[in-house]
Amino acid sequence: MITARKLPALLAFLTFIRAQRQTLSEADWATKFGRVHGRIAGQILPRFSDAEIERARQVAASGAALIYLGAP
Repeated sequence: MITARKLPALLAFLTFIRAQRQTLSEADWATKFGRVHGRIAGQILPRFSDAEIERARQVAASGAALIYLGAP
């Protein structure tokens, strides 16, 4: 379960995997990140409000310590 508390780390990871498109071939990127990107962008983020996502983006951009995604 992804909560608003974990959104900053999730958004930081999403930024990372999107940046990988610049360095990997489309096939390699799709193999490594396509499924998780689709899940985050298509299934997880739509569950949160725009305000929650914006707050999480601000936290992620602030350089604050992010919560490990594997933690409950």
